[in-house]
Amino acid sequence: IKYSAQLKEQLETLTAANKEIDSRIIRATQLGTNTQYFYKLQSDTGVKLLDFRQGTAAAPAKGKSFISIPFSVSVQGTLPQVLKFLRELESGTHYCRVLTATCAGNASGRTQPLTLTINLEMLGLP
Repeated sequence: IKYSAQLKEQLETLTAANKEIDSRIIRATQLGTNTQYFYKLQSDTGVKLLDFRQGTAAAPAKGKSFISIPFSVSVQGTLPQVLKFLRELESGTHYCRVLTATCAGNASGRTQPLTLTINLEMLGLP
């Protein structure tokens, strides 16, 4: 009885946290929705989306319901645009973990756009 004094408030807090998590989770089967997310990032940051591929997600581990959904993305833009794209990925709508990132410029001049190639995982459900 002593520990149940704030049980209602704790349940409300956990319920709100679960809703927040659920709103940030992507679904592996919703390729169109996942693709739209990257097109929106392109629009918001000004980069040009050169390549986008959603990989095949592994089955969830025993006792786990979440999976990592792999993506391979290449974008092109100025340094501020590329950095903004990366920031939006890391702090955006969905939970994202960048695994590898390669940024390449053009040796012919500093005014040429940069190309950023990223391998990342997003937290999702099958």
